[in-house]
Amino acid sequence: MDKKKSNSLVIARKYFDLYYFLSKQDIKNRFRRSYLGIGWLVVQQLMFALFASIVWARVFGIDANNFIPFLVIGIAIWGFITASMVESCSIFIQTRAYLRQFPLPHSVFIFRYLLTNVYYLAIGMITALFVFIIFNKFNLLGIFYSIPGILILLVYFYAASGTMAYLGLRYRDFQHALTGIFSLLFIVTPVIFPPEILIKKGISMVIYLNPFASLIDIVRHPIINGEFAPIQQYATAIVFTSILLIVQYVLEKKWGRLVPFWA
Repeated sequence: MDKKKSNSLVIARKYFDLYYFLSKQDIKNRFRRSYLGIGWLVVQQLMFALFASIVWARVFGIDANNFIPFLVIGIAIWGFITASMVESCSIFIQTRAYLRQFPLPHSVFIFRYLLTNVYYLAIGMITALFVFIIFNKFNLLGIFYSIPGILILLVYFYAASGTMAYLGLRYRDFQHALTGIFSLLFIVTPVIFPPEILIKKGISMVIYLNPFASLIDIVRHPIINGEFAPIQQYATAIVFTSILLIVQYVLEKKWGRLVPFWA
């Protein structure tokens, strides 16, 4: 694969119409013949947030008016992160027909997956913002402060999904292992509980050594508090994303030509 063809930004511009079309078809196929369609994304998010908040707000001793908005936005971001690390392992496996018939850059299918999940994330974030409005927690300035975090999150998704796509194709047990790992990570990552709880319990290292906690915080903290997240959270997220970008680049160079044969 020549240098120009492997440049992700060049591919993003050149093949936009193609992966946009494929992404749109993925979304249509997922909700084909469904009465609610994408409305199911909203229903599932709100149902989980509502019933979880009934229990966990009492467990953590938090006012439900503060906890529900916190929980709704955390669920949306965590779903995006999970898709980037677990479900992305099957990107090349699901697109084997294209890989074997057309000499397309592999990044086309990563961008396709990214665009599809950005759509799902947008639905989740819009739902969260409506919840913020209902509970009188909406802060327009917080949306502005969340932009750097959202941009980092998007770059992270591209890096993570690309890395996992190669690893998941090469090692078919990898996705199953990650599914179990992320079930455990959900417990120790501040998705459904405020990070202050672990800090007060003296186990703050669970948060500070968890890059996924940083990825959530750089988006959720600004929206909730109307200010930038702590600088160390941005630093952790950027370092983690940079490592994934390097790993993806190495795997592409090492295994790229073998992908059509392994798929």
